[in-house]
Amino acid sequence: MCKQMMQVRLDLLPERVTDIFFALAATNSRELGRFTQLGFRVVDSDIGATLAVQEEHRSQLTFEAVVIMCAIYKLGDGYWRIGSMNVTCSGSPRDLKAALSKLEQLGFPRKHETSSQEHLVVESVRRYLELSRSAVKVANVDIDGSNTMAIQYAIEVLAKDDADAHPKGEELQQTLSDGLQDAILEEIFKFTNEKVKPDRLRVLPPISKSLNHLFVEVRWEFGEVKRTDNKDHSYLDAALITFAKQSLQEIVDYRGPHGVRIVHNGVVDYNGMWIGPVGTSDAADGAIKYGGLLLDELPRSGKCSFEVHLDRLPPATTDIYVIISSPSGRELSKYSNIVVALVDAWKSHKVSTCLLKSKPASQGVIFCRLSRTNHGWKMGAFRTPTSGGSHNFYPVIESLRKIQSESYPDKFEISLGGHSTRSERRLLPLQQLRAKGEKLQRQLSTGSMSSLITWSPARNPNSRRFGAADTD
Repeated sequence: MCKQMMQVRLDLLPERVTDIFFALAATNSRELGRFTQLGFRVVDSDIGATLAVQEEHRSQLTFEAVVIMCAIYKLGDGYWRIGSMNVTCSGSPRDLKAALSKLEQLGFPRKHETSSQEHLVVESVRRYLELSRSAVKVANVDIDGSNTMAIQYAIEVLAKDDADAHPKGEELQQTLSDGLQDAILEEIFKFTNEKVKPDRLRVLPPISKSLNHLFVEVRWEFGEVKRTDNKDHSYLDAALITFAKQSLQEIVDYRGPHGVRIVHNGVVDYNGMWIGPVGTSDAADGAIKYGGLLLDELPRSGKCSFEVHLDRLPPATTDIYVIISSPSGRELSKYSNIVVALVDAWKSHKVSTCLLKSKPASQGVIFCRLSRTNHGWKMGAFRTPTSGGSHNFYPVIESLRKIQSESYPDKFEISLGGHSTRSERRLLPLQQLRAKGEKLQRQLSTGSMSSLITWSPARNPNSRRFGAADTD
């Protein structure tokens, strides 16, 4: 009697692994019929409890060399289950192509099988509503313990405001509730030539809601990490930077909100000052949170995410920028397939995506922007290289200020200095600024304009603050 043991750590498996198959193959014989008492036993290694057992398997083993004994699989609820299969096929321990083909015939992997089913549902909904191909999007696909597959889809309705969106959503709900089930059954019969009983298809009532809760996901692929590398080149840093027109509002990255200041050490700057990750305040009112970083060494891919509540942002917030940079100083051209995706946090459907088509030789890139409009938010791509990033945001902030000054040229300037010299102006301590203002007011009241000669006429000093716009 022979026995082989194999230990499996389910808690250390990557998240994408959903099925594990155990197969027996004859090494010195072309047939398994010469062996008896073939079976398996699954035991919990922590407490020694037997979870599943199959002691006898001798049916149809005469001319076969490989038998797939059982499968351990995970469904949408996250729990692992054990199922006996007893499927035989040809092959050998060195050649399991026949076994893989057999599993494909049985509908494995499940992802490929569910993708064909979700395509039928989405296509039937699109044809029923007479919409374009991109109007109906798959949100989520789950399989519960009773092997019932639930397909969730989303239809985006564009409107001027909430008052206009709700009537459109209610009208769409009524249309979907009328004859959608018959349309799906007809589409399944058209493509598979199989009739599905109406009681086996259940269409849940549709729900309409506003799109205010989003996940900003950044995905990328990296090269091979060698042992001789002094730095880890597998991950990227991402950050969200918010602006209120021309004023820097907040910076959020893996360290949390940095706490952009208006007054620091007696210096006033209403355009916002970044002094590093202070972490004592959040000008975004907690509407943006860092979600975490995930790395998968097998496909060499990574992902990080931010949770954004658009309805919780301050009313003055006008733009949200997505910044990506390499923390190890490596050029972004060494990474591939860098994508920023906006995902609905409610049903996990992709609202919009932005792909980095070129491969910049810089350490960072201003990827895209979410801008507030009169009818909501819209996404626009930039893909502008920058030398800054999470290690130093000053070059990024300087580039973003130029973009904001072009987008909002009519902003009321409070700080000293003209538009052309704003980035080069000298910030004055608060007490010195007040003293100069009071002195200038006294001179204006007495008719003396001598002190204005000490300022450069090109800077047009204090014209908006103290009313000296007509003097030179």
